[in-house]
Amino acid sequence: MIIDKLKQLGLNSGEAELYAYLIENGDSPVSEIASEISIGRTNIYEYARSLKDRGLITDYEKQRKIYYHAESPI
Repeated sequence: MIIDKLKQLGLNSGEAELYAYLIENGDSPVSEIASEISIGRTNIYEYARSLKDRGLITDYEKQRKIYYHAESPI
């Protein structure tokens, strides 16, 4: 349901799925995201870059892993 709403707001399917995952599960590394949703690691990085450019997510490094964090859209 949330993915459909995000797509209506202009996100593609992969971006919407990644953003929804982060909203529901909190900060997560790429390896965890890839194991939980049907998106390959390479595509996760691509979608994350697009979401970062839109200001919807940020990233940080922790224990040599990149974590993504969903920002509020408001």
